[in-house]
Amino acid sequence: MWQAALDASDQLPDPTIRGHAHRYLGNAHADLGQYEAGIGHLRQALALAEEHQDLGQQAHAHNGLSWALERCGDDRRAMEHDANALSLFRALNQPVGQADALNSLGWHEARLGDYGSARVHCAAALALLRDHPDPDARSGTLDSLGYISHHTGHHEQAIDYYRQALALRRTSATAPRSPKPSTPSAIPTSPSANTTRPASCGASQRCCTGNEAAPRTGQRVQGQLDALDQPGEQPPC
Repeated sequence: MWQAALDASDQLPDPTIRGHAHRYLGNAHADLGQYEAGIGHLRQALALAEEHQDLGQQAHAHNGLSWALERCGDDRRAMEHDANALSLFRALNQPVGQADALNSLGWHEARLGDYGSARVHCAAALALLRDHPDPDARSGTLDSLGYISHHTGHHEQAIDYYRQALALRRTSATAPRSPKPSTPSAIPTSPSANTTRPASCGASQRCCTGNEAAPRTGQRVQGQLDALDQPGEQPPC
């Protein structure tokens, strides 16, 4: 669908629609494991957003690049995009976007073994979400904190974080959802459209918006809970 939207966008008067189409198509390619194509489209989305000085779409493009690079195993480069997204969401005064970027940054730090910095950034994300509730973002952040606790030897705390994350995900999964766009003409054109909720999953939904990646969080959290609950097995530290 997004390839059709991209093809059709050349005929539309609003150039920002092409950027939206590149971003959604890039996310789709990354989800399918087609990382080179995904990163290429996301870079084009970022370039178009910068050309039109669209800070919101720049932030979301950085989110998407962070996710795609993570999937490629390049957490350090992903962190650069996390930092850029965080700066942009701060400039836009979007607290949930900031929390999403902080969580993503903390997640990548944790994957690289910097658990101290990871905990600081994910805790800051959780604090923002207390004043600006977002179940998906909170679930993802709790997931990240569970991962950090798991890998620093705090296994009971990890289980508690994971269970909170999974409970939020299950609640969110049963909540009514707004219908998704079904045609290219429905692509949002507002610079502030599609605020996070990649994003960022505790690391897994950063790049997406509109709950596109919501199922990933629940599956990931359940898998980590199952691993922790295996009798006679000590979680890796």
